[in-house]
Amino acid sequence: MKLLDYFRRRRVERKCEDGEMPAFICNYFKGQKKENTRSNIEKAHLVVFDTETTGLDTLKDRIISIGAVRIKAGRINVGESAEWKVKQHVGLKAEGIKIHGILKKELDEGMEESEVLKQFLQFIEGSILVAHHSAFDVAMINKALKRHFQIKLWNKSIDTAWLAQRLEEGKIEKPLSNKANYSLDKLCEKHHVPVFERHNSAGDAYLTAVLFLKLMKLGRRRGLKTIADYC
Repeated sequence: MKLLDYFRRRRVERKCEDGEMPAFICNYFKGQKKENTRSNIEKAHLVVFDTETTGLDTLKDRIISIGAVRIKAGRINVGESAEWKVKQHVGLKAEGIKIHGILKKELDEGMEESEVLKQFLQFIEGSILVAHHSAFDVAMINKALKRHFQIKLWNKSIDTAWLAQRLEEGKIEKPLSNKANYSLDKLCEKHHVPVFERHNSAGDAYLTAVLFLKLMKLGRRRGLKTIADYC
């Protein structure tokens, strides 16, 4: 753990002790026990997630939906999946609507962003996160968490795009060197994952979960076993 992150966590813990933090945030931090990175990845609690956003600028754009599904014991648990739509107080970009197909009137029935974040933190408590090009999704959620609660995600995360490149090309350094060759569509085609419900947060989370299990099977053959091998 980086020294700055340690002090940030201690600050949150002290606020929890003093009753200055909402209970769900305190429970989230308590649930994030230090993970033994030498543990077998197949025994880990995993949550695969995806965000749909108003654009690709992590500083200016906003989350419009989050989809998530659990993986337990190497199986996707469809019964433990969720999708949250975020109410928007500004208009959506036309180019964004062409991609995700969500209209503002659909989001008018969504929840306030703070409530979505609350439910998302409760869903991912004590889990390792998995996402495709995870740095973007994590950055978007961290920006929203900072805006509402002055905290950030504490979960370890796995990037399926980076993992796929590593399995193909050997050990590489982050960030990903060639994103275009490791898009979700291209990897699903390469690993024979039927594509449906694209650019829908719940659908993309499920597709990423299927892809991740395919990559885990390949990783097993390459001798990848522990959480540290994947993060």
